[in-house]
Amino acid sequence: ELVDSECYRLAYDFVCQALQPKCISQEPEATYQMPCRSFCREFWSGCGSRLPERIKKALDCSNYPEYIDEGSCRPKP
Repeated sequence: ELVDSECYRLAYDFVCQALQPKCISQEPEATYQMPCRSFCREFWSGCGSRLPERIKKALDCSNYPEYIDEGSCRPKP
């Protein structure tokens, strides 16, 4: 329902990246590449008021990394 709404044109992309982050195989262990915090903030500015309380914590932008360099996080497409 949220990703079908028109609150943010990239809502689907953000939610998919947040719920199914890209897995990066590196030694010694694999890591996940989460969406960048700036992408999260843009999502929240459009859709934050529509988020159900039960998922606000999971999509809290403080949980996502700042962009440092390529590969540090996934920027908006």
